[in-house]
Amino acid sequence: MPKKSDHQLAMAAARSALADAVEKRRTGDPRSAWAILVTALKAVPEPDYEQPVTVELLKEMGELQFAKPDYAKACQVFEDAVRCRGGLGDVRIHLRLGQCNLELGTRDRAADELARAYMGGGREAFDGEDPKYFRLVEQVLKPPAGMDRLP
Repeated sequence: MPKKSDHQLAMAAARSALADAVEKRRTGDPRSAWAILVTALKAVPEPDYEQPVTVELLKEMGELQFAKPDYAKACQVFEDAVRCRGGLGDVRIHLRLGQCNLELGTRDRAADELARAYMGGGREAFDGEDPKYFRLVEQVLKPPAGMDRLP
């Protein structure tokens, strides 16, 4: 059996840490989740922004900040995530960026990010979210020809 490389071991450890952090968040221990994520992110091999696990770690960190809510910190984390490999076009990242920007009063940026989330994930991307976010999308995007509202 071939020996795993240091890179493979680091990636496996980061994925395991991510799962642990998600469980900590779900069981009501966001501080421990944050600590696990910070440690895991520091251990990701360089260039860390090129590693697929980095975007997942950052998304989870952003979710923790969004839930506080600390929209400014969440926005920073999601902006870092969107710059990573696999981040641009990720529906959840664009949704959260839009939500954070709307809460921070940056309506134009919010509209752009929420529209990206809609284009990537449809109306379903907004399931379970405050309706005000989708209302903004409806204000900036026109429905397809022959329809009176967005599908």
